[in-house]
Amino acid sequence: MILACPIDNKDDSIQKVSAVVASGRSTGTFSGPTGGTVSYDGKSGSVSGYSSLSGSSTSHLAQLLAHPLGL
Repeated sequence: MILACPIDNKDDSIQKVSAVVASGRSTGTFSGPTGGTVSYDGKSGSVSGYSSLSGSSTSHLAQLLAHPLGL
């Protein structure tokens, strides 16, 4: 059985659902110096410090295709 797109009959973009889900997820971290300008009530000043951030993101398509139990 040859897998092909039912619309254009090509097989150049076929991927497993698990691959689409995996490529739609990302995680990252940032640690380092931060700084900027703050303004309040007509006055402004500079701020600086050190930040550590982490998080993750999942595309809407990956959410739709993911197994509901995370398997």
